[in-house]
Amino acid sequence: MNNYSGYKISQKELIMEQAVKSNLISINAQTNNDLERFFEKSDLTWKEISRRIGFSSSIISQWRNNKYPGNNNEIAKAVERFLTIENRKLNSQKKELDFVKIGNTNKVFHVLRTAHTDGILAAIIGDTGTGKTTSIKEYAKNNDVIYIESNRTFKFPVEYLRKIHQHPKINKDGRGTMNALFSDIVDTITGKNIVIVIDQADYLNLSAIDIFRTLNDASGVGVVFVGLPSFSATLRGNEAEVRQVRDRIKVKLELRPYTIDDAKLILNANWPGLNGMSEELYRCSNGSIRLLSGLVYNSRRIISSPKSEVTKLNKQVIKTAAGLLDVRVYV
Repeated sequence: MNNYSGYKISQKELIMEQAVKSNLISINAQTNNDLERFFEKSDLTWKEISRRIGFSSSIISQWRNNKYPGNNNEIAKAVERFLTIENRKLNSQKKELDFVKIGNTNKVFHVLRTAHTDGILAAIIGDTGTGKTTSIKEYAKNNDVIYIESNRTFKFPVEYLRKIHQHPKINKDGRGTMNALFSDIVDTITGKNIVIVIDQADYLNLSAIDIFRTLNDASGVGVVFVGLPSFSATLRGNEAEVRQVRDRIKVKLELRPYTIDDAKLILNANWPGLNGMSEELYRCSNGSIRLLSGLVYNSRRIISSPKSEVTKLNKQVIKTAAGLLDVRVYV
């Protein structure tokens, strides 16, 4: 018999307790190794990993080096929970398609370059899924663009001026009166190689439309309105603010839905070897690249599911994927 912490326990019980401790140490070591492997394949710093686990970076560092004096098992469990979620994210299907230059992209680039170079007002109109926003963001990677996304919550022009004032291309605090913000923006961007792009322009009210027209007049910097066909209807209005903008718009592009050839380019880059299924995905996307992206994402999830009995894309998989998006598919 052995005396352990004031209690007498048998040799058998002591051996069992030591085995449990040894097993916990082994489990913690495995969890530590798993965490190290995750760090190597992720883009996260140890500081960010520690924050997501729920402990300070110093505690996680001590635990990783077997120097933490506290409850190591508690940390190991937190690490296991973190790894379960993060590895699932790493191994999940991509939510968006990789960018591919298609017909509409070239048209959008042309309008942006023209507005950028000549300092004019321009408009790009198209339904959802025609590639407007994706093309603009791709153009912005290699050019000086102040990209502003309008939304329903913006009611006054000063809110847009604050967004522009705080944009990284200007990098100021967004504080001040409307007149002060306007003057500072104009002073900062005049003579600069910058173009201002307002996406979702259909949410702009008349005073906001007019402030962007005035920015263009005062600074000579190009301004591009990007919106749905409803914005085109707005531009046909008779209000004074609208007429002022309409008369100054030098280039107006109306995008058509993407084509089957565009679909093949996109799918060959993102999912090679589909053969006849490219046409089926295109047909079910109803002319929207956004829906095509959703169809590809859902189709891949269906095929990669452990319960799935199919290993290749077929019409039934696409139909099921469309159903998850609430897309009506005509057989």
